[in-house]
Amino acid sequence: MVGNRVLGLMVGAGLAAFFASAAFAQSPYMKERAEKGDAQAQFEYAMQLNQAVASQREEARMWMQKAADAGIPGAIYWLGRNGWGKEGTDYSRKAADLGYPAAVRDLLGSLINAGAMTDVIAAKKYADIARAKDISLNEYQKAFLAVIDACYRAGPANMPSVHPPNTVSMEGYHRIEDVANGRGAPRDPKKALALFCRDDFMAPAEMEIIAPALEAAIATPPARAFDFCNYITSGEHTTLCAGELYARQDKQLESEFKAVSASWTPEQAAGLVALRKAAESYFDAHVYYEMDQSGSAHGAVSMGTMTELHTALLNSLKDFEVARFPARADFAKADRELNDAYRTLLARKEWDGSLQVSPSKPGVRDTERAWLVYRDAWVALGAARYPQVPADEWKAWLTRARTDDLAEIAKYLPYLMH
Repeated sequence: MVGNRVLGLMVGAGLAAFFASAAFAQSPYMKERAEKGDAQAQFEYAMQLNQAVASQREEARMWMQKAADAGIPGAIYWLGRNGWGKEGTDYSRKAADLGYPAAVRDLLGSLINAGAMTDVIAAKKYADIARAKDISLNEYQKAFLAVIDACYRAGPANMPSVHPPNTVSMEGYHRIEDVANGRGAPRDPKKALALFCRDDFMAPAEMEIIAPALEAAIATPPARAFDFCNYITSGEHTTLCAGELYARQDKQLESEFKAVSASWTPEQAAGLVALRKAAESYFDAHVYYEMDQSGSAHGAVSMGTMTELHTALLNSLKDFEVARFPARADFAKADRELNDAYRTLLARKEWDGSLQVSPSKPGVRDTERAWLVYRDAWVALGAARYPQVPADEWKAWLTRARTDDLAEIAKYLPYLMH
């Protein structure tokens, strides 16, 4: 007897809609076709059982195996995806060899940039299948076909990974740059591309711009040396490159701080050491407790901000050395404004119930304490090196800057809390 739901589908939507429906797949008709040996029906019936109650999974597995044994590509693929197949059998590749779209799409993204598992020959094979069978791909997958072609032309890397196990390092990327540019070894952009193709830390978007750049360099040496950091898009690599830049900038800043204080007395030099120590603590607290630390590129942003803060400190000293001191201001007024801004910020409702580490109400409190130490260190250095400037003028200058910082946090607080 045909049930009301089934009858409704047959009459209301037409026979074609009914036979394509989940109701038909779970109906006695689909099971009857499966039992009569219809391999496609066995696959579709297994898929429907697999999506039903757990007690039907074993039956689903049985029908899926029958359909796979009959050569249905989808059944072969789902045997592997569900962990129902025989150990040691690569069901994705078997299904992809038969042109099953989901299997082909899976392999397009897993055979390049896969470390020791990289297989450029197989990747090219499935890229060609995707084209030949006009398999539906998203924009990223379509673009990645060209990367696979380039990696295939580059061939196997024929050398171990440039990174330590499970670790990404700038030293590793510098080794690839050396190969691309001929530093300490024969120039070989093709080999450099092969190394990038097997690197399991590369983002697809990075490969989409690195591959054509290195392929172009094979025929014609570029005007500028290949620099990995010019092609980065991922947060992880942005942080790596930012860390290297930060180290270079830090070295330059250290040299300039020494130059500024070269003629200072021991007392003044000691005051600068104390100020820089307090600055490091305050800047660190400001960056990590008062700025948004979400997102994969937050490390790069944090390092950039630290460099900016230390550079601003250095530039202030350079100004003061030529008597360009802060404008006179009323410290008592500035202090009242800071206290008002601080209390208002901590009273904001956005903090309520938040477990966020940064920005956070406790973080703002800790940063404020670090700022007070920083302020007093400036006042002490001012007294030793620039005695013509009253202590309250240093305090007013620093207090207004801190008030501006709190106002910036307050401005963006609704967007930072998540």
